[in-house]
Amino acid sequence: MSSATATGTDRIDAWIHGGAFTRTSLARYRVLYGVIALLTLPDFSWPALFPDSMYIAPPGPFMLFPGFPPELVLRSLEALFAACLFAILLGWFTRVASFLSVIVAMTGFGFTYSLGKIDHDIFLVLLPAAMALAGWGDRLSLDAVRRRARGLPEPPERAEQWPLRLYALMIGLGFLTAAWPKIRGDWLSLQTQAVQGHQVRQYFTNGKDELLAPFFLDFDHPVFWEILDIATIVLEAGMIVAVLWWTTTRLAFAVAATFHLGVWLMMNIAFFMNVVTYGFVVPWDRVPVPRALRRSYAPPARLVRLAPVVVLAGGIGWSLLIEAVGNAADVVYPVVLVAGGIVGAWFLLAPVVRLGQSARAVRRGADTSGRLLYDADCGFCTRAALWLARRRPDRVAIVPWQSVPDLAGLGLREEDLSRQAYWQSGTGPLRGGSGAIAAAMVARGGLATVAGLLIASDPVRPVADVVYRAVAARRHRMPGGTDSCELTPAPVRDDEHAGPGGAPPDPGPRRDS
Repeated sequence: MSSATATGTDRIDAWIHGGAFTRTSLARYRVLYGVIALLTLPDFSWPALFPDSMYIAPPGPFMLFPGFPPELVLRSLEALFAACLFAILLGWFTRVASFLSVIVAMTGFGFTYSLGKIDHDIFLVLLPAAMALAGWGDRLSLDAVRRRARGLPEPPERAEQWPLRLYALMIGLGFLTAAWPKIRGDWLSLQTQAVQGHQVRQYFTNGKDELLAPFFLDFDHPVFWEILDIATIVLEAGMIVAVLWWTTTRLAFAVAATFHLGVWLMMNIAFFMNVVTYGFVVPWDRVPVPRALRRSYAPPARLVRLAPVVVLAGGIGWSLLIEAVGNAADVVYPVVLVAGGIVGAWFLLAPVVRLGQSARAVRRGADTSGRLLYDADCGFCTRAALWLARRRPDRVAIVPWQSVPDLAGLGLREEDLSRQAYWQSGTGPLRGGSGAIAAAMVARGGLATVAGLLIASDPVRPVADVVYRAVAARRHRMPGGTDSCELTPAPVRDDEHAGPGGAPPDPGPRRDS
């Protein structure tokens, strides 16, 4: 295997397994998912009311059935699904229960979809399988209690990352399939406003006339509706790119959550299941909870032995209760949509607030001066460093790393500095790559301060890292570059920001995190 192939394989492997999700975070998400899924338990039995002549199975195994199963079979699927959800909620044989819930839900929805209408539930249906592979049953669960009772070792706190990456890619592909028909249709035509047409159709045909629907029905501004058409396609088509990095995944999910809240307010369409699926990227282990809930709970052995009875009786009893009084979807859907929209908006606005706070700190005279360590053997690097120091040499001192006598004292090696620039300030941490350029721009002052703060912000930093690595790899082709500037392949670390097309940032040791 050639070195280039090996490097590419290492990069893909680092990307697949990159991430910082914890089992505790996923366990809390498991509990939340179990509660929401039980409160919104679907009804699988209603297709039995229709004659078999109306049975039109979607492509797949359901085409083998001649018609709808008896009502008793469909009600049994509901009870079995509820039992699986109880097992997931309690964390009892979580992996088995998670996969079984996927099979049961796909079976139940397969029959309900055989009447011609297919909803967007597939990601919520597949979610337990991905989360089970990631380890959402290893904390806050009866499985953990049984494992401790048997003296088995605890799994590491860091969850398996690859199932989460795969699940995020599935979401991105799902969004792309929604965008493609819109792109092929008239959504991008300036002569039509597809979102407005959908709004009118929902209002008059489907009776979606609540919330803000009357206001937007009379809001006849073509530019506004055309912007919504374009924004919808950009969100749906761009999701497949956003899910390649976890930071941009969270950003895209935050935008989508606020988007779904807006769709619900405008058109009364509740894409609540999408908001629930986005929840796995939330760091639930950082959410404050009461001290009593943080304590490790060790239920008595008798209660653990009664878990099968609790799961089976709970599933049957809950399904009968839902069948009698109905589920709580009318309450849960709005709560989830509003909560998701608020969290998404907060995630989007928080970097802006921090950006403003940092800008105010700079204006108040915070010490931002420092020195930029660059590669003097590279003509392009030298030209870039001279530009950063122009007019403000008192704040941005440029120093060739070849003239620094004690690199080890900085925690750096020559191969680190030959690949990327570093910023050393008197008070802050050592920064490399795009972070070094951002710090130098902040120190330079003026409009460069805003650009530097923006580059260092959470949503932009992953993109800036990719751009920096791409430029560094081609610096011998840049203005002022020579053949001697060309880099040799670098070793790849496991880093959550590494994408399939680039090595992780900051390959050498550094002082900041």
